[in-house]
Amino acid sequence: MKYYFFVITLLFTILACESDNPKNSNYSLEQLEKNKQNALGLESIEKPDLLALTQKLNEAKKEEIEKLLQKKGLNFFEASYGLHYLGNRYFAEDDFEKGMYYQQLAADEYLNPYAMLRLAIIYSKTKEEISSKLPKGKKIDFERDYEKSFRYLLLAINTAVLTMEYFEDRSVMDDINKFGAPLVELYEKRDSSLLKDFDIAKSEEKAKKELPDIKAAFLRVYKPKKSLL
Repeated sequence: MKYYFFVITLLFTILACESDNPKNSNYSLEQLEKNKQNALGLESIEKPDLLALTQKLNEAKKEEIEKLLQKKGLNFFEASYGLHYLGNRYFAEDDFEKGMYYQQLAADEYLNPYAMLRLAIIYSKTKEEISSKLPKGKKIDFERDYEKSFRYLLLAINTAVLTMEYFEDRSVMDDINKFGAPLVELYEKRDSSLLKDFDIAKSEEKAKKELPDIKAAFLRVYKPKKSLL
């Protein structure tokens, strides 16, 4: 009798451990939105094919992305990139507020370089430029912010470099270089007629001081197995 009791107890223990394993769990969109710095412990992938992932998400509809985000065994790359592309779908539906919400979530909590670059580009635009792409008469609460734009640009480049170094995937770095080139040129020229009173030197110094913390956060949330030591 004691033997059977021991076996049953062991079985329930194993099942409990299995249910707690992120690989065997699925999460609601609300849970992923509250997943600060990967508190859920979503697993990473040693050598992800990010080009294939971005192509898949780029072709997916909003409902398909939401379904992917709630699948069993979701990994951190799928969550990070999925939330970024979900934000893109809301932009495509002219829902600027929800689009910004998911981009900032992907950038700030999931350290997604594409979301960072998207925000860098958006914050370099005027309210009128953003509104011109939305349905006529739609009002938005937005102001251009070069400091935020510059910060997100540096973070996007830095995070893309870390992705290349720790996960041996260059596709992200290539995209950030390609689509971020106009912004890089804007800030390198330091044209006061365009940047007005934006103090780029001060912002550059401030942003660079943040980079060690960003690297620590990257290692914490993406959990790379590769060591550069």
